[in-house]
Amino acid sequence: MTATFDSGNLLGGVYTTEIEVVTNDPVQPTITIPVIMTVIGVPQISANALSLDYGALVIGDSDAQSITISNPGTDNLIINSISTSDPAFTTSASSLTIPPFGSANLTVTFAPAAIQNYNSTLNLDNNATDLTIALTGQGQGAPISSVSPDQISVSLEEGQTSSQSVTLSNGAAAAGNFSWVVNGDGAPQVLLMKYGTDEFLFNNLLGYLATYAPTAVNTEFNSSDPQALANALEGKDLLIIPQQTGTTSVTAAMTTFAPILAEYTNNGGTVLFTGNTCSACISNTGLLAGTYFTGLFGGNHMTILNSNHPLTAGIPDAYIPFL
Repeated sequence: MTATFDSGNLLGGVYTTEIEVVTNDPVQPTITIPVIMTVIGVPQISANALSLDYGALVIGDSDAQSITISNPGTDNLIINSISTSDPAFTTSASSLTIPPFGSANLTVTFAPAAIQNYNSTLNLDNNATDLTIALTGQGQGAPISSVSPDQISVSLEEGQTSSQSVTLSNGAAAAGNFSWVVNGDGAPQVLLMKYGTDEFLFNNLLGYLATYAPTAVNTEFNSSDPQALANALEGKDLLIIPQQTGTTSVTAAMTTFAPILAEYTNNGGTVLFTGNTCSACISNTGLLAGTYFTGLFGGNHMTILNSNHPLTAGIPDAYIPFL
């Protein structure tokens, strides 16, 4: 009798069974033979890529790529050591154990520290066949730009011009590209609060602005929605709030406007109340504190004490205001 053993595609391990022999021996009609077969598994290693190219990367940045390592063998693949030949490349694991017919993902990150070409290897020391994967990349410098001065301020009389020098510097080895962008044309951006105002007085305000501030870009706002006000104030230099009616709905709206106006002024915006006799409309904004008494007497002369101030530029030294 011959017993044949075939490990086939069995995984590494110990397999047991029995062979039972039947005889006509009345004393021992059956004979049982224990059978033990030890299969020695063979791990294997493969990868879905034998090289990783990261291309050009700016110093200070990093890029991560993944590689899949598989074990099509019949025993555990034990990767004792995972290392790279250059510290610019790092791995997500220093060792791995992959079961038969299993796989694992390994992440390799490239972070260049110098302007140069990098040629490295990923080394996988394991119990099958040592595997080496090529790693390539390029460190690229980034420009470090600076501008001097960081602010330009000039005072000119009407009709004058001025030239100012600006120095652009690049403190890095990489080339820097500069371009000029001039925001705005110098004209003040003005938001006019039309909500809750008397139309006749509002039109008078438009007339004054057309006469004394012809270059201003005026935008009208006519809503009680605080978010709409916040959106309308974006990019505006000045908010003008003229005479308001003082109704309950208007004073309530000014209360809801308070946090929007506080943020606007804290960020450098200006709010100008012009001829507003509604003290609640002013105080509800939270911008000014105190008690207000207002009165309007037609025919009185208004004297300008400082005609050089930007707010009074172009206004006669004495005139009869009309609100």
